[in-house]
Amino acid sequence: MSQKIRALVVLGHVPETQRIVGANGSITYDGMFYKVWTMIKEELKEKYEFEETYLTQEETITYNNQVKMVGEGKYDICIDGFNISPDRLKEVDFSEALFLEKNAILHYPIGTYWKSLSELLIESFVKPFSILIVFAIGVGFLLHYLEPTRWKGSLIPKKFHLRQTILMTISIIFGEGGLMAGKGLYSLRSLIIMIGILFIATIFIAYIQAVITARVIKLEKGAQLNPSNIGNKPVLSQYGNIIAQNIKKLNVDLHTIKGSFSDLIKVYEKNPQDYSGIVMSSVAAHYFKQKHPHFRVSDDDFGYFTIHFPVNKKHVKFKRELDIVIQDLHNGDRIINMCKTYPEYIDVSLCNV
Repeated sequence: MSQKIRALVVLGHVPETQRIVGANGSITYDGMFYKVWTMIKEELKEKYEFEETYLTQEETITYNNQVKMVGEGKYDICIDGFNISPDRLKEVDFSEALFLEKNAILHYPIGTYWKSLSELLIESFVKPFSILIVFAIGVGFLLHYLEPTRWKGSLIPKKFHLRQTILMTISIIFGEGGLMAGKGLYSLRSLIIMIGILFIATIFIAYIQAVITARVIKLEKGAQLNPSNIGNKPVLSQYGNIIAQNIKKLNVDLHTIKGSFSDLIKVYEKNPQDYSGIVMSSVAAHYFKQKHPHFRVSDDDFGYFTIHFPVNKKHVKFKRELDIVIQDLHNGDRIINMCKTYPEYIDVSLCNV
């Protein structure tokens, strides 16, 4: 007779497990965790009988409470995404890693769009081009000193020869060498100087273009938070969420609240001046950003963690066979292929554990 495994399936938001009610009243389940669980059940169906209980995240209260229910034997496994902590290891075992995930902060954009745009213009355009123009004027004086007769015989009055040389060097700096070629070069040293100008101008303009492109991309994304610019305001964290402890290790202040992420968002929207944002996983942050487009997600500088299923410590044999199946799913690219169906929520490369 097959051994029964009681699974607690936690219902949440996309791409976590969701209950789907069809037009005819039929109920199905979908989501990243449930799809992995379905693959596991298929591989172990000859050895185990699976009994599933479906509860929402609100009904299970916290992640730590889910761990407690598995640890106390009410359930044998929990189908939800957990990272490992020393306290949790005292209560349960954990499966092989399913995915990598990022610690993230959901937050309002840093500064206003127009403020960011003005900073972009000043820092990446006005300042460097001002330096370039001053450099061109200096070179213009030098060339006029070396070749005071450069414009002799032209229709340009003598009193404007210096001005014309300066305009020529400015034009060369900004990529227009016609004036230089049109009047010729009268000495080897001026030739060397002009080639040097062209070389410096080409490199400098290419650099400025690269900087402006990078800054525009960053402006479009919205400025990213990181541990060094998060400021003195605390970030909101969900009670019992281990991700908050990961963020705290980076010397970020936390303000913990009991409730769902939706509750935390309401608190943040009412008091944006008091908090820097909300701590959550990258997957959750991108989900809530789709529901609240005015938010931004910063998940590049706060570290990573692995996602596992918690398993009751008494089920040593089941846990061993579960790990073998998960390894086979990774080796056969079945998990990473499943992740490709959720590109807006998760970086597919994080599924290749």
